[in-house]
Amino acid sequence: MKNYMVFDVGGTKVKHGIINENGDILEKDKYDTNCSELGEFVDNMMQVIKKYEKKYELSGIGISLPGFINFSTGYSEKAGAITVLDNQNLKEILEKHIKLPIKIENDANCAALAEGFNGNAKGCSDYVCITIGTGIGGAIVSEGKLQHGHKFKSGEFGFMVLNENGGTSTVSERNSTRALIDDYKKYKGISDSDLVEGNTVFLEAEKDEKVAEIIEAWFQRVSALVFNISVVLNPEKVLIGGGISERAGFIKDIRKHLEKLRDWEDLKVDIDLCKHKNDAGIIGAFTLFI
Repeated sequence: MKNYMVFDVGGTKVKHGIINENGDILEKDKYDTNCSELGEFVDNMMQVIKKYEKKYELSGIGISLPGFINFSTGYSEKAGAITVLDNQNLKEILEKHIKLPIKIENDANCAALAEGFNGNAKGCSDYVCITIGTGIGGAIVSEGKLQHGHKFKSGEFGFMVLNENGGTSTVSERNSTRALIDDYKKYKGISDSDLVEGNTVFLEAEKDEKVAEIIEAWFQRVSALVFNISVVLNPEKVLIGGGISERAGFIKDIRKHLEKLRDWEDLKVDIDLCKHKNDAGIIGAFTLFI
């Protein structure tokens, strides 16, 4: 049976593991991301590859990477928080050291592929994934094919512009988990440098009506994003992922606000959670070979 090594490169952690051709995760682990020096970033990755090569016969390496990724060449114009990979080609760099086939794809696209493989989009030919975290990411699958766009920037929903209170902002700046936390900090007078988790905001809402209103306003903005994407693309499903989506009742709250929108009843699509959560990146990286 063929085994594939997979990486999911994030701004703080690099997840990695081995997945067999049936999609079973045989083992997985993670290490801290080195975003400051390219040589060390590659060395850390090579150490893990060599460790797995001693234990498994590998048929290829799949990598999930943030940013604008040319999936056919491996070149990253921008790599999100992994700035050492801006204007670099990780595929070519690794191929200098190893002979295995290497495939690289954008992280949100990998999440969408994972959902289509054996997640909550299995059997769907038209669906959208929206990821909510520090920013807003996304991926579009149409007629069974991942849509990359002319310059591999399709699905970057977080860059969409909003016009609020006479000024402009982006969807990431207003709809992300970071945006919710920033609104909470502003209300509470908490310094921008102080660490606050999203869960803290929801716990505070149980005893502070103003915080509850901040959360409701945030859900309203997220639901408007879901509505707009749904009416533009008319998918069979919209899947939502990211740590905050794992909260109990999250989808119920999204649906509640969608139902308040005038034309949702006529234009509605199925809304669901992404299934794979923290494993979405590595599973999606594996699917690049199937």
